[in-house]
Amino acid sequence: MFGIGLPELIVILVIGLIVIGPHKLPEIATALGRAFGEFKKATDELKSSVQNIEKDINIDNKPPQPQKKEPSKPPALSKDTNGTAAVKDTANTAEAKGTGDSPVDKV
Repeated sequence: MFGIGLPELIVILVIGLIVIGPHKLPEIATALGRAFGEFKKATDELKSSVQNIEKDINIDNKPPQPQKKEPSKPPALSKDTNGTAAVKDTANTAEAKGTGDSPVDKV
């Protein structure tokens, strides 16, 4: 129960018998037994009420599941007149203009 063996219990009872006396010892033992029973009953009620509250609010020990989202569609490409995707050629714009502002011309 509390790690108390039979020899320790006998020593406690003998000391209690000597200190309290044989007439009061049964009354005190009964009162202690009732107090211990009421304490156990109160702790059991507390445990059951906590379990009921957990059931009411559906607490699980699992982490919440992430919401599933549909993958987004890629943006539509603009179509050229011949049906191919239009690609802007930014690398050759300086050469096409012939401005000479490209880094290659400066070397």
